[in-house]
Amino acid sequence: MKLGYKHTYLASYLGYITQAISINLLPLFFVLFQNNYKISLEQISIIITLNFAVQMSVDALSPKIIPKFGVRCAVVFAHISASLGLVLLSFLPNVFFSPFVAILISTFFVSIGGGLTEVLISPIVNSIDDKNTSDEKKSQRMSLLHSFFSWGTVLIVLGTTIFLKLFGLKNWIFVPLIWALIPFFNIFYFGIVQLPSSLEEEGEFSAKGIFKSKMFIIFLFLMVCSGASEMGMAQWSSLFAEIGLGVSKEVGDILGPCFFAVLMGTSRAMYTFFGKKIKLKNALILSSFLCVISYGIAVFAKNSVVSLLGCAFCGFSVGLMWPGILSLSTQYFKEGNSSMFAYLALAGDLGCLLGPYVIGKISDFAISTGIATQVALKTGMFVSMIFPVFMFLRLIFLKKDE
Repeated sequence: MKLGYKHTYLASYLGYITQAISINLLPLFFVLFQNNYKISLEQISIIITLNFAVQMSVDALSPKIIPKFGVRCAVVFAHISASLGLVLLSFLPNVFFSPFVAILISTFFVSIGGGLTEVLISPIVNSIDDKNTSDEKKSQRMSLLHSFFSWGTVLIVLGTTIFLKLFGLKNWIFVPLIWALIPFFNIFYFGIVQLPSSLEEEGEFSAKGIFKSKMFIIFLFLMVCSGASEMGMAQWSSLFAEIGLGVSKEVGDILGPCFFAVLMGTSRAMYTFFGKKIKLKNALILSSFLCVISYGIAVFAKNSVVSLLGCAFCGFSVGLMWPGILSLSTQYFKEGNSSMFAYLALAGDLGCLLGPYVIGKISDFAISTGIATQVALKTGMFVSMIFPVFMFLRLIFLKKDE
């Protein structure tokens, strides 16, 4: 007997928390890895790169692999891989011949799980009661689904920080084991929940046909801009808080990425309840405009607190971008399935790499010229404003084409 769609939603929400774990947990341990295992900054860069590279590889390979094994098998495997990676992270660095290689192995499995959940869960939720659900309702529940990534991020940052403060850094190995309980539970949950028949029976999506569509290329471009706008600010907000306000890394994580995630989740939850009052395309135009404004506040405000508020408000402005563009794409491509979501996720992940890279590269160049670190970061953010600006303009043209 399969559990009904109410449980499918709950399993999907836990799946997005699993994705949040796969992205946000490892960075919280970087300083600890440096101190305990003598991991260099270069090696930390390799860990970060591997995480995103594996997730992007999963995005790219999913359209070929998922139809062969089925959505249920793939989503269960995603949670097996994520929970296995977290368990390995808790003990392997202490028993393996090389702690660095052990961390890479753990990261590999966690990233596979995160990549597959990103590709699979959005189309699962989008396809529930497909024929009897309006596009408006679909976009609202997609926004609610993605809000759990934000709440998951807040939970992981606060929960991990509090645990380490209470029990000490020496007990960090228990943290991955605790978070592993979520994907471990979801292995069995996704095994018994009802999945939309349209997904369980789906065939291979025609990539050749859809890549000939100018509209789909536009959606890929919008996903790149969305990922870059979001992660560019999110990845650098902690350092921005540390330097600007002179606080510790723990406080910087809470004031930066954590506050960013709270506001991002808030905007996604708000659209879930009030989305029927505004068309999705108009909401996305407003979001991209507000994102430009928030970047501007972060860059040009002379007061450090106001600049940090600009960083945080960016979380609110980007909240609707990723789920909104996914929902908008399904309105244009009714035949799209998990494979289409995989291509869009790949474009979004490319943006997630590009945004932080642009800020980092420009900031490094500015520092090399003798500019102070905070001003250099603002310079990088100013250049990175190009992503929400491009997104705003492309959406305006898209609306005019209606």
